[in-house]
Amino acid sequence: MKRLLSILFVITVLGLSSFVIYKLFTERYTQYLANINERTITGFDKVTQTYTIPARLLMETILSSDDITHLLFEANRTKDPIYFARLHDILYSKTSAFYEKLQKHQYRQLHFHLKDNRSFLRLHRVDKFGDDLSDFRPTVKAVNKTQKSVFGFEEGRIFNGFRYVYPLFYKNEHVGSVEISLSIQAIIDIMEIKSETKYDFVLLRDVVYNKLFQDELHNYRESILNPDYLSDTFIENVDTVKVGESTIGEITSRISKNETLKNVLSKHEGGAYPVQVNSKTYVITLFPIINFEKNHVGYLIGFQEDDQLSVTFYTFLTIFISNLIIIGLGVFIAAMLVNSKNKSERITNLLLEQNHEIERLNEDLKRSNHKLKRANKAKDQFFSIISHDLRNPIAALVSLSQLLYEYVQKSFKDNDLTSFATHIKMGTQKSQELLENLLDWSRTQQETIRFNPDFLKPFGLIDEVFEELSVIAHNKEIELRNELSPEIQLFADLNMFRSMIRNLVSNSLKFSQKGDFITVYQDSDERFITIYVKDNGIGISDEKLHHLNDVQPLDSTDGTMSEKGSGLGLYLVKEFIHFHKGEFLIESEITIGTRIALKFPIHQT
Repeated sequence: MKRLLSILFVITVLGLSSFVIYKLFTERYTQYLANINERTITGFDKVTQTYTIPARLLMETILSSDDITHLLFEANRTKDPIYFARLHDILYSKTSAFYEKLQKHQYRQLHFHLKDNRSFLRLHRVDKFGDDLSDFRPTVKAVNKTQKSVFGFEEGRIFNGFRYVYPLFYKNEHVGSVEISLSIQAIIDIMEIKSETKYDFVLLRDVVYNKLFQDELHNYRESILNPDYLSDTFIENVDTVKVGESTIGEITSRISKNETLKNVLSKHEGGAYPVQVNSKTYVITLFPIINFEKNHVGYLIGFQEDDQLSVTFYTFLTIFISNLIIIGLGVFIAAMLVNSKNKSERITNLLLEQNHEIERLNEDLKRSNHKLKRANKAKDQFFSIISHDLRNPIAALVSLSQLLYEYVQKSFKDNDLTSFATHIKMGTQKSQELLENLLDWSRTQQETIRFNPDFLKPFGLIDEVFEELSVIAHNKEIELRNELSPEIQLFADLNMFRSMIRNLVSNSLKFSQKGDFITVYQDSDERFITIYVKDNGIGISDEKLHHLNDVQPLDSTDGTMSEKGSGLGLYLVKEFIHFHKGEFLIESEITIGTRIALKFPIHQT
């Protein structure tokens, strides 16, 4: 009787454990999909917020100048259509070259409006102007009414886009507004950087037909997803793009027949959902696009193959079925015990074996869960620092700060304005340098960085690095000297060598003072070609010099002008010289300066 009660107890425990495993899996499954959906929302918000800064900067420094706003002032006053058209042409001549530069940085539209909401100049459709936008463009109407800037998604009479709309004034009098528009394709391009997720974009058919000029309807085609939605023809035709082993067209066709997703689309809801196509699991992210008036107008749709979801599901299924089998065996053994006491010893041994098997399966489950949590944590930390959408916006900011710097240098003699432009350029360059170091560091941690050594002449590369850092050197009045022989050759990876020199020279600039100089020169012996980076800056104490041998990321010291750093520079230099089987040496004295040697083995051809 005691044995029978013991078996019933084990069966009860296994039943409860099966229920707990099911609940844990359901919660993990739901949270995993929620995290994927949250990454899409966060990525979209980061991209649109990042572009707010350069858009406002362009409006305040160039588009709101008196020679431009005066034309809108005159256009508001005139009743003469010939004079109105002449003002339109003058504004086009002043802004067309600037618009061409904007297009290279992924901006789609530049559009000026008068204060009564009439279109004054569409740089993307110069021949269409003078039409009243009051019933079609709520953002324009709101800005001209409140005289405050707004931004958000909106379908226009020609293109859709994420719009940044600002009021314009001439002599403190409101004369109209200007918008800078970012295409959805630009947002998709940035979100797909360093990501295996591909995106499509669809708009509600009614929204398109109610807004567009009739001769612009060719900009859209019917979506495979749902007949109520249209695809933008200016976005790459993603139907043939491969995601894993299937095309987006195949996956979208499956979505259109999925009752759950059809119900989600009909309610204009969002979220992440698994779909099976060709025996593979894909996660579909439906991100609802809400316009300026808070109405649903379309979807940004993400497609990604997800083996992890399949592995997790089959792991759960295996354990769950194993528990059910063990429960069945327990019931069978209990019945055998009731019918035959002679078999009690054999059944007891069998139960013990089954218990050992349960313990082994549970230990396997714990190890799998631990590995999954650790992998997810590392993945989350990595993408929280380097997400899909940082590299292109930072590059755009660097390019735009260069444009602003050149424009201010040529057009203004105001020392404060020149200093402002210089600091913007220095700040964006430092941000780009930090991002590149973070990317290099993450690749070294994941062991995915590529090492492609070849013969190269470092003289020209040193000049390129000096040119990149010239604004910082000029600002601190530090002389950069390239004393390398133009003919010397190294056997090294070009990208790693450029990164090492950039980090070392940047470090020397950080710890040098006004009037100092930084020199790059070489030496060689039978085994090595040595590249030296030497400065006569503030130097390094013996205590800190000793700690540099164990330098770790995020160990950093402020510079002579309180410059901040990440501590990644020297860490990466030591990692990269290790790839070359070379040596890293550092010598320094307080107030005398610092000399760092990179020793590259001589390659025998």
